[in-house]
Amino acid sequence: MIVLHERPRSGALAGAAVVFTGVVLVSIGGARRATAAAASSDTTAPPRALLAALGAAAGFGVMVPAVNQIVPAAGEFGATALVYAASVVAALPIAVIARVPLHPPPRAIWGLVLVTGCFETFGFVLLAFAHHFAENTVVTPVASLAAALTVLYAWVVLRERPHPLATAGAILASIGVVVLST
Repeated sequence: MIVLHERPRSGALAGAAVVFTGVVLVSIGGARRATAAAASSDTTAPPRALLAALGAAAGFGVMVPAVNQIVPAAGEFGATALVYAASVVAALPIAVIARVPLHPPPRAIWGLVLVTGCFETFGFVLLAFAHHFAENTVVTPVASLAAALTVLYAWVVLRERPHPLATAGAILASIGVVVLST
């Protein structure tokens, strides 16, 4: 709305609010499960994971419309590569300041790292490509299904049992995406 001057209809705004609420519930449910597992005594302060996730949401909220501005000049693949390059340049000093270890992962998980990178790249390219057919206010919310799919993946593949709030949030986010897509 701010960058591309798109004007979503009121139903889309309501759907976005439902998606946002669902995603927040997923985060809170996940944080509660992690807090309970860690038996932390301080459960009143907002968990760092939730704050980091909200920061990531804000970053993606700016990045996705920005990618659309880059695509006409660089193409879908070029825009994705440029965003990745800028991410690495920005992330390295942050990692050094935050004292995050920068050593490579163990050899045993390199296959998983490569597969994850391929899926991430494929997702970015498809998101950039989808904007040829519809506005951000239509295309981007479908990407919000990532929260629901993550909970489903954790439940089916990893055999995790999400907190009931996380499950409710995933369902709510999915409903919101359906509202946004109609």
